[in-house]
Amino acid sequence: MIKMATVVEQLISRLKSGGTFEDFLKSLVPPAAQELLKYCALVRSFDKRLVDKVFLPELSETSRAQVKFETLQELASVEPVPGVRGFYQLRENARAEYFKLWQVADGAVSPELRTLSEKLVAYYKKLGPQFDLDQLYHQIAADPAKAERQFLDLRCGRRIRSGERGVRRRCVDRVDGL
Repeated sequence: MIKMATVVEQLISRLKSGGTFEDFLKSLVPPAAQELLKYCALVRSFDKRLVDKVFLPELSETSRAQVKFETLQELASVEPVPGVRGFYQLRENARAEYFKLWQVADGAVSPELRTLSEKLVAYYKKLGPQFDLDQLYHQIAADPAKAERQFLDLRCGRRIRSGERGVRRRCVDRVDGL
């Protein structure tokens, strides 16, 4: 058990050395939970199924033994999604901080992020059409060309499938104009 006086002393010391309050709070989160939060930063929201099926298998064996979905629910950086029972999201500032951990120097998509995005695309595809936007979001990192086709299909697909002439071209032109 951490004593309150020790926590206050650490906070004062960090603030005096130029650290932020957010950095201090992050330092109180165990490393295994921070590793899991990095994965949670990639999605708009998450539930126990997503964490158990996609994120936890990505963690080291040691981290998997130390952190579970229930651990996330107790963290200050995690909040319930309003009106959606069982789903959670990272607070905006926490998501931005943990998302930075995925960025590489040249701004390209790292192989690790591309691989995880492919897994997320497959995961959301299995859940059905109500998760099409989540699937598209991750398809952008996994395969940009496929994401473009998927976007056009979502945006114009109904009219294209109905046989309306010239719809795909008009849709592509409209998207290119954005």
